[in-house]
Amino acid sequence: MKKIYNYLLAAVCSVAAVSCNLDTHSPSVVDGDFVFSGIETAEPAILGAYNQLINEVNNGYVPNFTNIGSDIERCSVGNITDLVGGAQLYLEPYDEKSFNIDFQKGNWDRFYSCIFKCNSVIENIEAQSNFDEIVRTAPNDLSDLLGQAYGIRAMVYFDMTRYYGDVIYVTKPRQVINELTNRDAIMEMEIENLKKVEPYLYALGENNHQSDRVTRNFVDGMIARMCFQTAGYQTRRTDLGDDFYTDKDGNKISYEVWGTDAEKNAVYNRRSDWKKFYEMALPYLEKAVNQPASAVLTTVDPRSDSQKRTYGNPFQYYFQTVTEAKKAPETIYEITMKETGGSRIAYNFGRGSGGSSPGLPPKANAQICSYPEVYYGEYDPQDMRRDVSMSVTGSTGLGVEQLYNFNLTNRLTIGMGLNKYDLNRVETPDLRQLRSGISYIYMRQA
Repeated sequence: MKKIYNYLLAAVCSVAAVSCNLDTHSPSVVDGDFVFSGIETAEPAILGAYNQLINEVNNGYVPNFTNIGSDIERCSVGNITDLVGGAQLYLEPYDEKSFNIDFQKGNWDRFYSCIFKCNSVIENIEAQSNFDEIVRTAPNDLSDLLGQAYGIRAMVYFDMTRYYGDVIYVTKPRQVINELTNRDAIMEMEIENLKKVEPYLYALGENNHQSDRVTRNFVDGMIARMCFQTAGYQTRRTDLGDDFYTDKDGNKISYEVWGTDAEKNAVYNRRSDWKKFYEMALPYLEKAVNQPASAVLTTVDPRSDSQKRTYGNPFQYYFQTVTEAKKAPETIYEITMKETGGSRIAYNFGRGSGGSSPGLPPKANAQICSYPEVYYGEYDPQDMRRDVSMSVTGSTGLGVEQLYNFNLTNRLTIGMGLNKYDLNRVETPDLRQLRSGISYIYMRQA
């Protein structure tokens, strides 16, 4: 491990300092000194970690930052400007010199606040005098909460290593860590933790667990997802020393190099042992697909109108169900959005709208959009997924269709809009922008 830059040290230390002075009268606000008295206090404590995820996604950071690195989606306007710099929005590639690192501090803090809550839950449950009995009789309520804490923490580290690369790895309450841990070791350790707790968790639908909770199904999928990321090509740093990138046991990792950039101290490579992670992922991926519990693949569209015309597109039916803030049968895990404000899914990812607030439909800035080449070149014209994913038209504030143009700003001038979330299709939509309450779908059967 190597010393981290001062601004990142200050960020995580500020969170650590706050975590030692939290108001533990509310069990959903838990610090390293909080002690559970039983399931009654353990349950609200894990909800505190879920609330941090909700705050992070409502902030717009997680979904936005994920998509600006996609090869089929891009950003238009809004808080993404703070991420990559307004002048770089439409250039290829995004220029890292315009990246505003100061904008990240609040997000960095929220990630670690969630991790600290998970660590406290883990330590408290594993310290129970009857822990061996809890594990032996799993799944039960306490073993399930332990699995949820490990699952949330693994998900947060998964996202952090995608966004930041090598980060500070904290696994215990009250830890003070001043060094980076390489992403390979972090992923290996978190994968092993998930494999350990996978039997502790209830399946989706079991014990009334729905898709707003981490379940065994999610952990199976997450193990596979983390294995795939670990096996793939990534940009790694070369300024941290030859001994920095090691596996979870401290052994130096060898890599297959695709390219290097000496000026930027970077190399694009993948682990030489990448195949073992595909082999590791396979049984969990098969289990996630073949043992879906209450998750059901949407293959039929039951909708019809007053004239008995059918829609006939199960792909669109799934996203219509999500848009209407209903439980969608394919969803394995979703992060619930706030209807009271800050719900950015329709605003950022929705079909572009020139509406205003209040109005029908509300303004949708379509901050994530796509390329015409994808619409016309990547899909077969008969592929029903195309018209669910993308559209050549947005809508006016009166709900009238209007062709997009290519001025590349926002609303109806973004080039090519996404089409999964459209408030025109909701029977009684909330007319205030940023109030849609559409959940962020993190994992689903598809």
